[in-house]
Amino acid sequence: MKIFCIGDSLTAGYGVDPSECWVSLAQRSTGFLLQNYGVNGQSTGPMRRKLSRLLSEAPDGVFVMGGVNDLIFRGLDRGPQAIENIRAMITEAREKGACPVLGLAPGICPRNLWPQWRACFDPEELIPPYEALRKQLRQLAGDLSVPTIDFETALRERSAFFDLQDLLYDGLHPNARGHAIMAHLATGRLLSLFSDAKTGN
Repeated sequence: MKIFCIGDSLTAGYGVDPSECWVSLAQRSTGFLLQNYGVNGQSTGPMRRKLSRLLSEAPDGVFVMGGVNDLIFRGLDRGPQAIENIRAMITEAREKGACPVLGLAPGICPRNLWPQWRACFDPEELIPPYEALRKQLRQLAGDLSVPTIDFETALRERSAFFDLQDLLYDGLHPNARGHAIMAHLATGRLLSLFSDAKTGN
C-alpha cells in the first residue's frame, strides 16, 4: 500500500527527529509505504497543487491535514477557502482512484506557546476561527463520507492537563510523545481502512 501524506508542519514533523514523526512511526507499524509530503508553513492552496501533480504516481491512498496556516498567514477569514481546497483534494483523489483520509489536527495551547509564534499570531484571536475550521472539517468528512483520523481527540484524551500542554512542546507542535500517540492512532485507522480496501470490503 502506497499512501501519500499531504500536510503542513504537523505532518512534516516540525521540531522532532524524522524518525520520531508520526508518519515514520506509522510506516514502520503498518508496513505500508507512507510518503511524507508535509511542508512546514504550507497552506492548503499549495497542498492542492502538489497533490494534483502527485496523483499521476497512482497512490492507493491520500492523507490530507491542513488549514491552520491559511488562517495564520493568509488571514483569519480564510477558513472557507481552506475547506474548499480540502474538498477539492478529496474529490480529485477519488477521481484518480485513491482513497482519501482526512486528518483532524490537534489544537493550540496558549499556556506554553513560544514567543516566536505569538509574534506571528494572537492565540486568542486565532483559536475561535481555528475551532470553527475544525468543526467544518468534521462536517465535510460527514458530507463526503470520508474517513478521518482524529488526532485532536486522541491527544486530549492522553494529555495529563487536557489542554495539550504536555504534548505540544511549543504550544503548537507535538513533541515526541505526542507524535507517538498520533502514530498509534494512525496505525490502527490505516490498517483498518486499507486492509478492508485490499480485501474488497
